[in-house]
Amino acid sequence: MKHPYLPVVFWAIALWIGGPSFMNQYWELALVLFAAWVLAPLSLSSLGYNIHFGYFGSVALLSSGILFPFTGSFLLGLPYSGFIAYFLYQHIVRIRVQTSDRADFVYVFALGYWLTGAIWTLCWLANLAPMDFDSQLVSLTAAHFHLAGFVLTLLTGHIIRHVHPLNSRLLAGFAYLGMPLVALGITLTQRGFPSGLEYLAALIFAANTAWISWLQYQFDGKGVVYRRIGSGFLWLGILLAVAYALRFIPEVPHLSIYSMKYWHGSIQTFGFAWFSLIGWNRFFSTQKNTGYTEN
Repeated sequence: MKHPYLPVVFWAIALWIGGPSFMNQYWELALVLFAAWVLAPLSLSSLGYNIHFGYFGSVALLSSGILFPFTGSFLLGLPYSGFIAYFLYQHIVRIRVQTSDRADFVYVFALGYWLTGAIWTLCWLANLAPMDFDSQLVSLTAAHFHLAGFVLTLLTGHIIRHVHPLNSRLLAGFAYLGMPLVALGITLTQRGFPSGLEYLAALIFAANTAWISWLQYQFDGKGVVYRRIGSGFLWLGILLAVAYALRFIPEVPHLSIYSMKYWHGSIQTFGFAWFSLIGWNRFFSTQKNTGYTEN
């Protein structure tokens, strides 16, 4: 990207337009917009994709739909979802016609999680309640798939390809199954089932995330300071997630969902995801190849 900080300006303008009331009530959607404006272009750049001007136009339409919702505002989110589907299709075609490895399939899941997050955003815009989720849970799910789904899984692919961990197959397995297990646990809890599966899935996901954080922290090369800062914020995010999971234990102090979307969401977005992606892009800028091309 020639001007990597310009999307941050557009995101800040969107928040200024939304005003304090939007930020207080829909902070998780502000994080979705940051992921769309800032994190996604950095992610795609690390995969070797050129960002089309039309993509940013689709994000502008999405921002308008979120900031000024109306009956048909979900239509403004369709171009954004369409671009994501296009990138997913393009990557699948890539790995079919060129030599691929385990990281490539992890990237496919990352892009798939991003598309899932976009679909949940469309559900919020259309005022739909999949699986009887309330409006806030729909928007939180959209944010979760944009960050813990898309960005974390993408970085897992980078780690598998460039760090070469001994248990890369296990790491890839977590990337494939971690998000679906967490989503299944939350859904079952919402439907009145015992919270054991959600609690177990959250612990497994936290352990895997800690592993990813440590592997990224150990990786040298240009951008190492940014990646290590990102890893540090990821550890802090894990601690907050564990504090939130304590809600399953009666009479134990825990974080509320309201606190989680501000503190945990902000730390994971601006601390972990942004710094980590800047660090990986700085590393790829010194290489002849990107996260996609094999070494």
